[in-house]
Amino acid sequence: MIRCYRNGNAVVKPCVTGSATDGSGRFSYPWGMAPGQKDQLFIKDWMDHLEVSDQELGDRLGHPRVTIWRWHKEQRRLSPNKIKEIAAGLRIPVDNLYRRPGEISLDAIIKEAPELLEEAADLLTNMIRHRKKPK
Repeated sequence: MIRCYRNGNAVVKPCVTGSATDGSGRFSYPWGMAPGQKDQLFIKDWMDHLEVSDQELGDRLGHPRVTIWRWHKEQRRLSPNKIKEIAAGLRIPVDNLYRRPGEISLDAIIKEAPELLEEAADLLTNMIRHRKKPK
């Protein structure tokens, strides 16, 4: 059965119910995401990691402290331009905001050596293909 999810009067995204469900008859989205929901940003994690307070980031960007607090508490309101502004204020690449500090990013690693992309993909494919399955 096709269902349309609405945000006001706009249809956000159609989805199929009755298959790949969580048992309730509704489509199960990965990581608890619903149609139209954005990826999680780890703004506060990065601020803590870099030891930057709301006030300090606000001073860097020319915004009051409360605005910075809202940005990391109410992420659904952030536009791509604001996300870029936050990353610039923290002096990190935008991509870093989508992962926790200290997490390994294969995208970041391969960005440093794009000529190794094909070789890395082959290596990972072979590793996955030949991994031992648990008993």
